[in-house]
Amino acid sequence: MKHMVKIVLLVVIGILIFLGINAAVYFSPEVKAHQRGVLVNLYGKHKGVQAEEVLPGKYLWFLSGFDPLTQRILIVDIAESNLELVNRGAVEGKAGDEMSSVTLETKDSEIIHADVSIWYRVLPEQADVFVAAVAPDDILSLISNTARSIIRNKSGYFEVEDIFRGQVKEQIIDLSKKAMNEELNKRGMEVVSIEFKKLVFSDEIVAKLTEKTLSAKDIEINKNKTLAAIETAKKIEEEAKGVKLAKIQKAEADKRSTVLASEAQVVKARNKMEADNMQANGILAIGKAEAESKALELNAYAGDGGERYMRIKIAESLGEGMSNWQIIPENMNITAIAENFDKAINVGLPAAQNTKRSKTKK
Repeated sequence: MKHMVKIVLLVVIGILIFLGINAAVYFSPEVKAHQRGVLVNLYGKHKGVQAEEVLPGKYLWFLSGFDPLTQRILIVDIAESNLELVNRGAVEGKAGDEMSSVTLETKDSEIIHADVSIWYRVLPEQADVFVAAVAPDDILSLISNTARSIIRNKSGYFEVEDIFRGQVKEQIIDLSKKAMNEELNKRGMEVVSIEFKKLVFSDEIVAKLTEKTLSAKDIEINKNKTLAAIETAKKIEEEAKGVKLAKIQKAEADKRSTVLASEAQVVKARNKMEADNMQANGILAIGKAEAESKALELNAYAGDGGERYMRIKIAESLGEGMSNWQIIPENMNITAIAENFDKAINVGLPAAQNTKRSKTKK
């Protein structure tokens, strides 16, 4: 009987130990990959939040050095979270009366309402700072109030027209993000990104800036028309210059052609004059030669053998005439021809001498 009681007790103790171990495993804190743990001492000299970083993992009672009786591990989510500050009520010229969007006040004192989306997170290495500085229920109000204050302040660097045209939106976002992180980093948090989902302007601002935009467009259109007209005028002027230049070049070419033609005529006239001169010189030379020949002939007549020379010339003339005529006097033999030829010379010789004397006297 006693033996059976011991066995039952051992079984019960074993069951209790098993259940205790399972309970310890089940209820032991676990830090997941997107979380960080913060160790908090409940009692003792080092009471409060500890700077010791608790990395992802399972922390079993006693076995991991974690004492569930005197310590707690607070789990902090370090994943990015989103907060949207959107317009749910009225703005000037809009319906409704509740407003939860961010208000921007520009450099020229105009009011703009913006729907803003903010992504933020807890810095992993500063989870202990976050736990010590921020209560879990205060996270959203901290982000919201910080965003409203800083974005309103940074929008005051710019005029409403710049914001309306979207020229400075990114600058406002960058300035706001930097300023918010300077504040939130002190509490172990940071802003990852800021987005202006919508900017809401009053009807008055929209009308004024729209009119100004249209006027600017008209000015731009007129400017473009003016520039186009100037370009057209320049083109026409260039074309006119081209035509004028072509005419000048043609006139110069015609002038050169005329000059060349004139020079050719001058050369031709000069060449003709030179040819005529050469011809005249030739004629003079021929005349001179003939004169010299006649002079020589006269000298021959006047010389000692003049009579003999004249006989020879008369004979040459008679012989040449007969040769040209191709006739011989009929009924004449050679002897008779010779005698008649000699008689002709005797008759012609005195006449030739008289002619010579007459030319000599002249």
